[in-house]
Amino acid sequence: GFQWLVAQVGQIPKDKPIFLWGSIPCTGGTPWARYNLRRYPDTFPARLRMLRTQWRRMTYNFYRMVDLVRKRRGDWALEWPSRCEYWQSPQVLDFLRRQKSQVYEATATGCAFNLRAKYGKEKGRKMNKAWHVKSSISNVAEFLDRPCTCPSNYVHAKAEGQNTVITGCYTPEFVAAVHRMYVAHIVTKNAPPITK
Repeated sequence: GFQWLVAQVGQIPKDKPIFLWGSIPCTGGTPWARYNLRRYPDTFPARLRMLRTQWRRMTYNFYRMVDLVRKRRGDWALEWPSRCEYWQSPQVLDFLRRQKSQVYEATATGCAFNLRAKYGKEKGRKMNKAWHVKSSISNVAEFLDRPCTCPSNYVHAKAEGQNTVITGCYTPEFVAAVHRMYVAHIVTKNAPPITK
């Protein structure tokens, strides 16, 4: 739980950088949730309430962790799909407004990071899923902002069925880009000031 996380942060030496990445389940805020609400009006509302209750708890704890990490001069990032309703929720907007430093953003297109379907007839085809990231790190767009570069006639795999779950998992290429982003940020952050 939350206290365990606090204890882990407390064990990090004071001179070591901290980077908190938030990847909180988005299921209750996706277009599929809206679709299921229309399709299953008798059964889905209860599931949606449960999903959103879990989301509120996890997001609240993420905010608390950000406060803790920022006190240690650390950084944070939060990722949800571009079309996720959670970006427009009052709680998230308030959190973003409360940040004392500027909030930077980027949209990483899955197919540009080799996100591919693993199931069905579309297995192996790239998926055009947009991971949207907001962060305290200024170079986030330099490393993660990648549009789709597939040919105009390329048919992407649909994010549906078993392949929906895959879009919530980062590819090695995306993870490597996040690592490169943070290393570059730390190097810049710790660089001595330029003197005349």
